[in-house]
Amino acid sequence: MSALARSPFLKQQSSSKSEVISSSIYSNYPDNLESTNATGKPEEPTRTEELEDPSTEERVLCNRAELKIIASIYALQHIESKVRTQLFNQIDWLLSPENWEDEDKLANKDSFKTLIKFILNFHPTEAPYLGLSSEGNLLAEWRQESNKLSLECLPQEKTKWFVSCTIDGEGERASGEAPSLRRLLNLLEPYKKVGWFNESEKHT
Repeated sequence: MSALARSPFLKQQSSSKSEVISSSIYSNYPDNLESTNATGKPEEPTRTEELEDPSTEERVLCNRAELKIIASIYALQHIESKVRTQLFNQIDWLLSPENWEDEDKLANKDSFKTLIKFILNFHPTEAPYLGLSSEGNLLAEWRQESNKLSLECLPQEKTKWFVSCTIDGEGERASGEAPSLRRLLNLLEPYKKVGWFNESEKHT
């Protein structure tokens, strides 16, 4: 299975472009998504490269654990339990040793941090389907009937996005790149009527 096909919806796509729509106010979460120990220093998950000659299964399982640890650090308190459970199930499916091929890229942790920050700030009503680009960036997609929102998460809160939806009876498509999640919020403001995100959930 190629990296671009590591999600049910991505099998039907010809590119790794991704999208988003927004409705919440951007909140100032800490930039550091790693946990901290008693000394206040960040603790990163076990690094795959620290394993001595790891097998493919070990590399994939380690990568899967790394993403779950990153998500748990502050997703447990700030992401709705249903969305969190769905997200973890998607991670299990995405990083499954049984379906892994040698040429597949492991998930980029900095890309995943961008996805977590997006979820924290945009409050989706459902977790996205996940995929991996050929570079290991997280691909996320939300669907609601014929409306589709895709997102490629890049490190440092950068994104590539694509929206295909119907608003007031008229079909519309849009895509672009955003240098920050704050800018993405502004770019997706016209599409907040679609309903992918919970407008009532806003951070103070």
